[in-house]
Amino acid sequence: MLSGLGEVFSLSKEQCNPRFLSTMIDMTLKHFEISFHVADAFLSSIGAMTAKTCHKSNQTFFNDFDDFINDERGGKHQVSFHDMNPDLEIEAKTFMEYYTKTNDDMPQWSILTTPQPTILIFHDESTYRSGEMSARRWIIDNNAPFFNKGKGRSVMISHYIVQHPSGPFFRLNGQEWSDAVKKYPELLDEININYEEYSATAFINIGVDDYFGNEIVLDQFDRLFKLLKFKKDFKNHLIDATVDNARTHTAK
Repeated sequence: MLSGLGEVFSLSKEQCNPRFLSTMIDMTLKHFEISFHVADAFLSSIGAMTAKTCHKSNQTFFNDFDDFINDERGGKHQVSFHDMNPDLEIEAKTFMEYYTKTNDDMPQWSILTTPQPTILIFHDESTYRSGEMSARRWIIDNNAPFFNKGKGRSVMISHYIVQHPSGPFFRLNGQEWSDAVKKYPELLDEININYEEYSATAFINIGVDDYFGNEIVLDQFDRLFKLLKFKKDFKNHLIDATVDNARTHTAK
């Protein structure tokens, strides 16, 4: 009987509230006069709630059923993003099987060579503030420094994070950059955008330079697409890019 109940819990916990399942199994064990200690050991072995916790849930079940079923812990309570987009869930699971980590002392990405491997690129915008103290304000008891709002210069960086051993940021080496500027000499032109050397990473001084609006973001991606052709590590790879979503960015 116990093995059967364990299988029921394993098969149902992904679709049902684990609290409901644990309570049901605990009441079943009590019905067949299974001792508390045996029941507790069994519940723990299958990953359910402890017998003590189940006993409290049993009382709620009998005394206030509405309160019992309105509990919001565990299980599915509303339609999720993947419920509405099952195709994306399949792709996500496929990716997790494709790119996995080893369980060695020094985990490494295990990247398959067949079918054609994929490079993931994530566009990200982050702001860094000089003199920022919020992360260290409460290290020393009773000695929190004042927060200097608006003091110091802020820098906003728009860069590309790559899911590849050559990462974490997209960047060419010296030879790749030389090859790129031979074909695209306009990469050396001085424009109203601050670019990091050998890359498509852009940065602005907030309050001084223009914001990352449509024109700048499009120019940055145009630069990225030109540089990607010369990244030797990415040869014979598919490229998937996820773009930071902002209302000031065009969908182009």
